[in-house]
Amino acid sequence: MDQSELTIVNSLLQVIGESPINEIDRSNPDVLAALHVWEQFSNSEQGHGFWYNTETWDLPVNSDGIVYLPSNAVAVDTESTNYIKRGRKLYDLENHSFDFSDEDEVTVDIITEWEYDELPPIMFNYILAKCRWYMVATYALDTNLLQVLDQEVQIAFHKLQVQNLKAKRPSATGSGAAQTLLQNQPQSR
Repeated sequence: MDQSELTIVNSLLQVIGESPINEIDRSNPDVLAALHVWEQFSNSEQGHGFWYNTETWDLPVNSDGIVYLPSNAVAVDTESTNYIKRGRKLYDLENHSFDFSDEDEVTVDIITEWEYDELPPIMFNYILAKCRWYMVATYALDTNLLQVLDQEVQIAFHKLQVQNLKAKRPSATGSGAAQTLLQNQPQSR
């Protein structure tokens, strides 16, 4: 599947019974609604952190004691620290401060948001499935179609979780819930 803005918009318009378009016209309210839905779900879903968008960074502390985060940072993974993202800066929850002047650099796990054309296809498909479901729930209210799209979301999420487990925690895939997910993975045809 082509991972373009036009593909996203046409898929979201199609599911609510609108005609496809040939180019993005931001003056069209349906196009704007579709783009807004994509942006909303892309940000929220990527914010959970997956194998492709969670990295450990050594960030410099500037002369004012501030640590600035990359512009595409969605969150800071707080499993190992008491740091969070506030705006574009790192914030220390324990000390209630933006001041890191006692450090030269701070090491944190950062979750980043990727553009639609950079996403792994499995993540692109999952976000698109969530958006399609939302468009119907919000604009079309077709309960039969919602059931079909709900299944589409569940399958896409399952595939995403399997990929995430394989890539992020290969040593954890041999037992427990991870093994159950992997065993229940649909076979390729």
